Amino acid sequence: MENSYKFFNNPACKYFPCHKTENPDEFNCLTCFCPLFAMGDKCGGKFEYSEKGMKSCMNCDLPHQPEYYDTIIAKLKTSAPSRSPKEAEAGFIPAVAAGLGAEPHCNRRPGHADA
Repeated sequence: MENSYKFFNNPACKYFPCHKTENPDEFNCLTCFCPLFAMGDKCGGKFEYSEKGMKSCMNCDLPHQPEYYDTIIAKLKTSAPSRSPKEAEAGFIPAVAAGLGAEPHCNRRPGHADA
C-alpha cells in the first residue's frame, strides 16, 4: 500500500513489526499507539488482562490492519466525551478519547509496564 492519511508503514522503526505479521508491507504503523487503548474493555480489539490486571494487546493487530481505519475513526467519534455540537459535526476527537498519553500497547517498547 502507498503511505497516506489512512496508512503509514515504517520498516525503519527498530520495533517493526511490533506484532507478528505475514504481510509486513501491509502493516499499518499509523496507530503505533492504539487510539482505542483508553477505552478499556470496550475497544473492540483482541486484548487480555494479565495476572497483574494490566491490559495487554500483544495479540491484537486491529489498529495495524489498513481496512480498520474507518472503523477506528467511527468508534472514536461515537465515544468521544464532552463534545460541543460543532465539534461533533466537525469530527473533533478529544485527546483523552484518542488514547493520547495512554501506555503503548506493545510490551517491546521501552518504558512499558510488564504485562
